Amino acid sequence: MKALNCVALAAVTALVCACASEAPRPARDTVVAASTNPIGWAFDVPANWDDRVTLDDNVPGTGTYRAARMFTYAPRDTSIVPQILLGIFVYDSAAWADVARQEGPPQGDSLTSSAGQVFIASLPQSNPFAEGSADYRTFDSLSVDLAAVKKGFRVAR
Repeated sequence: MKALNCVALAAVTALVCACASEAPRPARDTVVAASTNPIGWAFDVPANWDDRVTLDDNVPGTGTYRAARMFTYAPRDTSIVPQILLGIFVYDSAAWADVARQEGPPQGDSLTSSAGQVFIASLPQSNPFAEGSADYRTFDSLSVDLAAVKKGFRVAR
């Protein structure tokens, strides 16, 4: 009986260890699945984006863009609102030309254009968290630059 208990305990331990090594990443799965249309483009999210990164297609505002998707970081400090890691906007070419001529900092940088549309990446200008905080370090580790966005972006038509 003792030997049977040891075998059962070993089997349970092996099962628990196997499961623990593959922690679920539901938000990342959502980001991967949802970033392939219906808005005409796809973005391969970075491998290190985890369950603290979500996406939102319900972008507030009345911009002149046709579609927008925000990839947002949810801070550990829940007193701070989620912060945008990356925004991707789709403009008609003429509308983007008007926006690009406006004074002030640009909304973002062009990723590519296709079929009369311009695809824009908008990145944060700086890390919004207190330097040295856990959220500052995490936000920095999850941040991407324009070259990385261009590498993972493609028009899906």
